[in-house]
Amino acid sequence: MCIRDRLVVDFPTALENDKPVTGFILTEFNGKSFEDQNPYTLPLSGRDFVKSFPTISTDQETAKASLFVMESGSTDASSSGVRKGEAVPADQWQFAHCPDGWPGEPSLTFICVKNGFLKNRNYHLIYQAVDSPVMGLGLATTRDFISHLRHENKDSLGNQNPTPDIKHVICQGIGQAAKYLRDFLYQGFNVDLNNQKVCDGMNIHAAGVEKTYLNYRFSQPYRVSTQHSERFIPDVNFPRQYSVRVNPFLKFPDGILKKPAFDPYIFHTDTSTQYWQSRASLVSSSEGGTMDFSESSRVRKFLISGAESYNRFNSLAHNGYGERQCFFPSNNLHIGALMRALFSNLEEWVADGELPLDSIYPKIYDETLVEASSMFLPSLIKENFRAALNGSGDMEFGSRVKFNRGVVDLLVPEVIANHKVLVPAVDQFGHDIAGVRHPHIEVPMGTHLGWNLRTTEFGGGDLCDENGSFIPLSLDDSAAIAANDSRPSLLSIYPDYMTYVQKVREATEALVSQKLLLQKDADILLEKVVQNMSMH
Repeated sequence: MCIRDRLVVDFPTALENDKPVTGFILTEFNGKSFEDQNPYTLPLSGRDFVKSFPTISTDQETAKASLFVMESGSTDASSSGVRKGEAVPADQWQFAHCPDGWPGEPSLTFICVKNGFLKNRNYHLIYQAVDSPVMGLGLATTRDFISHLRHENKDSLGNQNPTPDIKHVICQGIGQAAKYLRDFLYQGFNVDLNNQKVCDGMNIHAAGVEKTYLNYRFSQPYRVSTQHSERFIPDVNFPRQYSVRVNPFLKFPDGILKKPAFDPYIFHTDTSTQYWQSRASLVSSSEGGTMDFSESSRVRKFLISGAESYNRFNSLAHNGYGERQCFFPSNNLHIGALMRALFSNLEEWVADGELPLDSIYPKIYDETLVEASSMFLPSLIKENFRAALNGSGDMEFGSRVKFNRGVVDLLVPEVIANHKVLVPAVDQFGHDIAGVRHPHIEVPMGTHLGWNLRTTEFGGGDLCDENGSFIPLSLDDSAAIAANDSRPSLLSIYPDYMTYVQKVREATEALVSQKLLLQKDADILLEKVVQNMSMH
């Protein structure tokens, strides 16, 4: 069906003995719902735009419901464990809708907290829910819809296919959609019911090592695990690499790409943020952080150095919710030009059979992939740094979970093997050394980071969700000394603005020659830098 010009699906409810299944679930409420407020009431999903799983009863005892509160989802700065929190007394919350405060009206789909949710806390709600749609059908829907557009002339109603001449299909996913595509491949959906390939190529962007929490009973695919919150979701269990290797626990080979005749060509691209929040190092390195893995010849991996997960063209820097959440201003480096060049190269690989670019990402062997606790950082940036990152480990969710699907019985999972998550080593400015470096990274006016820190009001010390940072360089050496800033000052590297323009020109030319920047994008970028000359 079509809602607001979008195609959506309406999946059937899972039944058992002709009745909707019920089961215990865990849902989390955190700053992604609170923003800069302390709300009294929230939907049980924790998101206004996500349908909630109703409780079986508004009575806490009948629903066997408990609410827990904690300062952070991490037990320490980079832990692998998942904490449950401290119990909130039963008389301090209830299943109710109370936008104006306690007690509100009883509700099967809302929770009310007597004194309001605190924006510097996370909350876990465990309760018996009902009405789980068969969400795993989303994988089949994607497969069948693309296959229809690609291979069939008419639909079941006799309507003409609007795209009858498709020769190649490249599927792109960004963020949650990228994790979805990793799972789509792993679950074997890149081959249709007529034994035909679905996607010839894929750009999987900003997934890190994660897959999606989709093919489960009472799934919550909108959840995003970060160092501060939502650490309970099944997103990093084996396999993590695209190539097949032996699962150390189940002792048999497994990987995301297991169907050579139907595996697509893949450009896996991550920003710096994915190394800190989405455990991207585990795509290419061992769980113990001791060695690099070789990868399938069908996969190329790229780090977009110094970039945060997402921002729009010409977006303005901000400090998170209420302009108070994040310690540093956000990172507004726009990577569209670099992504266009990479996508163009992927298209040439898929459609024309041209050899693709070599992978460009940090590695253990050349010391460009390191432990956060031992990395070099400029003094001004290091002052508040505590090596916080989203820890990782293989987790036990219960005997009914295998192969990233099933029924979660251990709602607060047990860590059965810790992983060592590594991050890109940085240069004197704090920029990732390895990776595809934007001209504004290669010729900096400040430091672009893929991570940011939360202020005290919002749970200080933890990473500030998926926000990056931008810290301008000091104007001259005396200002740098006064600010305890070990980075080179602007005037020490650019005596005048023309020097800066020339260095940017050289950086764009180098990227164009390496097919990492299209000439038209290089011209636009340089033109903008030259236009800014009138301001200096």
